[in-house]
Amino acid sequence: MTSLTEEKQREDAEFHFEYDFSYDRSKFKDPEQRKRRRCHNRLCLREEDVNSSDAGSTPSFKLCGRCGKVRYCSSECQRIDWKQFLHKKDCSRLVGIKKPEGKRKLILEILHKIRLWAIPYCIAKARDLGKGFLFIQISGASVEDFAFLNPQSLNSDGYPLERYFLLQYLNESEYEDVCKDNFEMQTFKEAVDSAIANSKKGSNEHVIVVLLSCGFLCVLTYRRKAVDEMVLVKLAKTQQTGPSLELNYDGTDD
Repeated sequence: MTSLTEEKQREDAEFHFEYDFSYDRSKFKDPEQRKRRRCHNRLCLREEDVNSSDAGSTPSFKLCGRCGKVRYCSSECQRIDWKQFLHKKDCSRLVGIKKPEGKRKLILEILHKIRLWAIPYCIAKARDLGKGFLFIQISGASVEDFAFLNPQSLNSDGYPLERYFLLQYLNESEYEDVCKDNFEMQTFKEAVDSAIANSKKGSNEHVIVVLLSCGFLCVLTYRRKAVDEMVLVKLAKTQQTGPSLELNYDGTDD
């Protein structure tokens, strides 16, 4: 199997942000969708219905006063989670991603973790399909979920983490077709078109779009410096054969 050392790949992996923004994704969801959440202490099984208007069912779990991202049914549960399950460490990371630069740093952390799968896939598809971009969709997970260091942690709603990626490569014509019927894709089409137009045809530069289910999107360029393209193409062939690639974030090695 063709492989690259971590040091070599880090040296040759340059990601540059071109554009990023957050938007209200609720308008693309079913307004009738109900949601439940649990106390973030994994030893506690208490749940509450977030959208319930029934008498006695008003959401009452309290947010962590520092990160404002996880909830507890009692101060005792918060104390247990802080001491036993290391929310103390996650809390600082959750605070950091409240700022745009914190989100960007976390996105780079994610890309570096999955790069040995994502980059060879992108380059191989670009050779076959022509100019376009790598589209990384993270469905079911918010940007906050990737701040948790332990894969056994609970997510911000108190349920087990499920951090999966769907990778697709879209060339320019495919992207145009998708945008005709997908209003959400249209919201960031101009930024993607600009990044593709600015990338040099036939060069070692590729466009990557990352979309999280919480409504955070970023457009980046990846610049390959020294690794031979055919090495990455061979690596891609050992990893996948289909039109898309699904990755488990917690099943990839750094």
